[in-house]
Amino acid sequence: MRIAILGSGGTGSMAGAVLQKGGADILLVDPYREHMEKISTEGLYMEKNIGEPETIVMKTLYPAVDCEPFDVVIVLTKGMHTRIAVEQAPGLFGPDTVVITFQNGLGNIENLFPYFKKENIGYGVMHLSGHMRGPGHIWAKLHPLERNSVYFKNVVEGAYEDKFKAVEAYFRAGGIGAVFDHNCDNEIWNKVMINCAGNLPCAITRLHTGELSAIEEGLELQKLIFQECVAVADAEGIHFDFDALWNKYVNVSLPAVAAQYPSAALDALNRRATEADYLNGAIGMIGRRHGIPTPVNDTVYKLMKVIQGSYDKQFA
Repeated sequence: MRIAILGSGGTGSMAGAVLQKGGADILLVDPYREHMEKISTEGLYMEKNIGEPETIVMKTLYPAVDCEPFDVVIVLTKGMHTRIAVEQAPGLFGPDTVVITFQNGLGNIENLFPYFKKENIGYGVMHLSGHMRGPGHIWAKLHPLERNSVYFKNVVEGAYEDKFKAVEAYFRAGGIGAVFDHNCDNEIWNKVMINCAGNLPCAITRLHTGELSAIEEGLELQKLIFQECVAVADAEGIHFDFDALWNKYVNVSLPAVAAQYPSAALDALNRRATEADYLNGAIGMIGRRHGIPTPVNDTVYKLMKVIQGSYDKQFA
């Protein structure tokens, strides 16, 4: 099966490498030309938290205009770049192409609706990541095969299930536990909450996740974010036990990423736009739709928008 990865930075190229190891015919698509050229000529050098480093040569292309449509396109750009990425890669898509978003946050499916039929769209979450260390060089955080790391579903149940199940099989054959599951929304929302609690607060405070949570007020801020997220998820019909969720975050999730800057903090460090609209901003938007107040998420969102809208003026 031919699978294109639209958005092949750290996480995208990592996903492509896993799927190619699993037997898929992979094409990476990304505007970072030096990264793409390095991978296509010398290979992607992938350091990992599990196992030895390896080098994987993959096909790359940008822009993806003159090519035959792919069976599946996996979207891993940041949410705010989805539309331009799709519009600049028309050759990837045909009437039977399945498009799956594994992007962070909420609202990514809606970005695909103007371009594709709902029957062709899927969405999910990856509890793993790749971080850029240079062109053609990433560090990948992976989990053992027996621990499921990828969950996804189709928007229209029953549509193109053979292709979705093939993607599941390629992930598993490549060494990553994956589940094509129509009941995966809890997994998606769980990662959304983790990202809402860590990404923008760390970007605003300029701290590692562990440094933020080590300060009493920082951990309390994260807890308040979680409480609002759980209330909004509940209104959406996705239910969590808050105490169990919070204990897992404090005792499992935080220690695993304590020494890392989350992606939004790296964006702020490099004076780039963040995924604010798809994280805390999305929680506020959905909360207002249900009449649920989200003052903490709203404040975090607004502070981040002020910061990223004034990089050139700060401490000037």
